[in-house]
Parts: sequence; structure tokens; C-alpha cells
Amino acid sequence: MSFSRLCQYSFVIALCWFLGRASIASTCSDSESLKSFQRVGNYRSALQRMDECLRASKQPEADDWQLFNKLIKQVLTVYSSTSFEEAYRNFQKVLHLLSGLKFELANYFKNHPTDNDNLFSEVREADEKYYFYYDTGRLFSHSRGIVLTDRSLIWKNLTGKPQRLAFDNINSMTLVYDRGFSLNTDLSLTGWKLRINSTDKRCANRNANKEFPASWQKLSPPDSVSSFPSHQRHGEMVFKLSGCFDEKNEIRLSSVPDEAIIPLVSAITYFINSNKTSFDQKKMVQFYVPEREIGILAGWVTPCSKEYVNQGSPIKELQLLDACFFRFLSDDEGFKLSQQDSELLNQLTAQIFEKDNISFNEGYNRFKVVLSTHFFSDLDFKFKDNFDAETEVELFEGVRDIAESYYFYFDTGRVMSGSRGLALTKKAIIWQNFWSDLTGSAKRVTFDNISSVTLVHEIDLQSIGGWRLILNKDENEDEDNEIALSQVPAENVELFASALVYFINRASGANLRLQVPEETRAVLDKTFKEMHPKANYWISF
Repeated sequence: MSFSRLCQYSFVIALCWFLGRASIASTCSDSESLKSFQRVGNYRSALQRMDECLRASKQPEADDWQLFNKLIKQVLTVYSSTSFEEAYRNFQKVLHLLSGLKFELANYFKNHPTDNDNLFSEVREADEKYYFYYDTGRLFSHSRGIVLTDRSLIWKNLTGKPQRLAFDNINSMTLVYDRGFSLNTDLSLTGWKLRINSTDKRCANRNANKEFPASWQKLSPPDSVSSFPSHQRHGEMVFKLSGCFDEKNEIRLSSVPDEAIIPLVSAITYFINSNKTSFDQKKMVQFYVPEREIGILAGWVTPCSKEYVNQGSPIKELQLLDACFFRFLSDDEGFKLSQQDSELLNQLTAQIFEKDNISFNEGYNRFKVVLSTHFFSDLDFKFKDNFDAETEVELFEGVRDIAESYYFYFDTGRVMSGSRGLALTKKAIIWQNFWSDLTGSAKRVTFDNISSVTLVHEIDLQSIGGWRLILNKDENEDEDNEIALSQVPAENVELFASALVYFINRASGANLRLQVPEETRAVLDKTFKEMHPKANYWISF
């Protein structure tokens, strides 16, 4: 089984990374022995059985992966009644799943007294015992890495001195991706790092922040906080808090694959919480992952759909979704719209456009909502309220009925504004292409003379990108009825064309449907796969 297929259903971000190749098909959730372990609360054995089954499964079911996620969370749930030995076994069980990483545990240090005595001896307290070590030193073994003792977290990055924090002094860990400093400032081999106590209340008070953004994910078993992303820009809290954050309290996650970061840090968080001096839920370490980092871990794609909540208003839901898209896509960091998010976008716009027993004004508002999303922000659309008197008089004045008002205009004139493009009145569509109409006049077709609208793709000089609409294609092959959709990006051209058809229907009472020939659909599907990678996270994150 390929890695990409497994990652469709991964734990947290992509716990599938450590799973082996498949051999036979299986449905793991129905296993009687698994159910038996669950009934008696033996989640560690249940997780072991599920892991074995998934390794052998040819096509794991979505329910199996959800149960796998649930079992890991149950194993990493902190209880006051859990003994140290039992908690350590839980910790090791999750580490065992990360078979691609090499860890040194308590038995190693028991059998290697020299390493036990020398490792970070300058900061370790004399009677502390080592229970976990992840060595990030590529050239010199035991020169740096991450250590857990029975009461402290110790680490050393490639540069700088070893640092130690007692478990009781750790309040939070925040995952941050710092691409700008991954190779040239501290010689780290990764952009991923953990910021310890960067969400300390003293920092928050200093920056007048009363709570964390709803868009942050708090990963602290057994609960995970999630809500639809707020309008606060991703990562804003991280940068606001940097003024009082001690940079010494940063742990570089060198050599940890992206897919293993969340489960590894979740296990470390569990170990720390299980070994604090006193059991107090309010003092438990919280693991925060800002939404930007969630998108990066998911494959540099937008993770907006995972927080989607049906509010009964597709317009409001689309606006919230678009606000999330904007936070990612406007920063030009390399994010792409995920397949899941694109599918949700299509679902919401279809719901908006399917309502036909409404007034023209309400339909026009729906038309504006869709074309006002950030996907079309570079195209400088004009709506009815954006027209000044002079523009309305001069635009396509040779063909427009003087009694008509413009409701929409898309200017495709790169050199001379207002020289060509596409406009909608309440009665007609008016357009002027570039090449064939360079010296000619605009064309106007009333809505009652439109029997079909077809989206086609043909590379030529008529339209940049090759996309065009053909009116009444089955009745007339006259090129005069072709509208060039210059500048409309391929990934949004179908949505744009659907919006135009919706406007025509609302203005004329027609019931047209956008026609997409098979060859055009093939181009759209190819573009969709290229532009919208599938996110490597399970939707229930």
C-alpha cells in the first residue's frame, strides 16, 4: 500500500508513517479480541492488536483508523491512579508505534553506565534517572537531543548549551515551523521546534491576550479543543508572545519526520504530566498546534474543512471557510487548497446556487457572495454598487440598452481598462473579446435568447489560458457566440461559469445548467488533482 493512500486516514497528522506495507485485506474494528480488550479497559493491548491488524490490512476502513486514533488517545490519558510503571508502559507503547525512530529507554542506560553518567551531566541532577533519550546528533552520538528523566526535560540543540526544565515548571509546549531559520541561523536540520512555556499567562497578560485563538488545536489527552477558525491570522499568538519568550526554551526537532512529530510530542507531554509532583488538571502541560502548522504537517495544504460545522447557512459557512482560506493562501508560503477543502467549497456553492424560488435581489446577493471570495480577488470584479455614472454610460455604449443598468463587469483589458471584458445587466450578457474583436464592437445577447451555456478549453490567441464560454453551442457554431474567459484561473473557472449561469437563471426565470463536455471535464479533473493535493490528516483530527 502506498504511503499517500495510508495517509488519507492518519492519526492526528499522519501516524500512518510508521505502518508497514499491506498484505491482506481486513476489517480490524470487528475483531472480537479487540472488543474484549476494550470492554475491560485494556487499551494498551487493544492498541497492540489494532496496530498488528492495520499492518496486515490491504485496505483499512475509515472506522478502523478512527478507532486506532481513539485507542492512542485512551492510552495517553492521564489518571491520578495510574502508577509510574503503568504510565511508562503506556508511553513506550506509543513510542513503539514510531518504528522509524530510534529511542534509548531506561534499560539502555541501566546497561550502559558510561553513557548514563556522561549524558548532559552538566545540567542533570545527581539522583535523576534517564527514562527516554532521542539522539539528534548525526555525527557525534550522545552530543545532543531530547531527554526525559523522572522529573525533568533536558535538551540540547546543535548550537548552544544543554537546557533543563523541571516538569513542574513546564506549562505548555507549542509546535512552530520556522522556515526562515531552518538552515542559516542556528544550523538546525529542521524548521520544526517546540517552544516551551511560550503561552505562559505572564506573556499573555503582557500582550493583553486573554485566551488562545480558537484556531489553535490544544492536543492534551483526553480532550482536544477545536472550533471553526477565527478571523485572527494564523500564528498571531506565537509572534505576539515572542517578546517575552525565552529563546533558550526552544527544542529543535531535528531528524523527526513530519508525520511522527505530533504522536512523539503527545507521548512526551503524557510522560511529563504523569510525573508532575502533584496531580492537578489545571497544571497539566498543554500541547498547542497553531493552524498554520497544522496545514504544513498536512502537506502544505489548507486544513479548513476539518473544522467545518453545519450552521444551516451555506452563505455564512462559505464566508467563514473563505476567511480560513485567505489566512493561508494570502501569505504566499506555498500552501495549496486541499482536495477536502475544495470539495467543501464546491458543496457550499452548490447549496447556494441550488435555491431558485427566490427573488432576483436575493439571487444577486448569492451571486455576489460567491464571486467576492478571495479566489477572484485578483480579477477586480465590479458589482452594481461599484459603478460610477461615467463608467456606466461609456461601457459598451454601442450595444447596451440605455435603460439597462450594469450588475456585474469583469474587465479583461490588460492595457486599456474598460476596453473589453464581460458584463451582465438584468436582461442581457455583453462582452468583447480581444483578438477577433480588436477593431470591432461588443456583442450583446439577451437572456431569453440563450438556450445553453457550455464551458470549453481550447488553447489559442482568443483567450489567455484557453477557457471560454459558448452560448447556444448545439444550435449554432458561430464564433460570435464565444466568450473568452481571459485571466480566470483554471482551478476556479467552473465556479465562475456556474455563477454566471446562476445569474442568468435568476434574472430570466430560466433553468439552464452549465454544460461541461467530456474533454473539458478531463482538463478540469487534471487541474484539480494538480492544484489541490489531498491533506495528510483524518478529518476528525
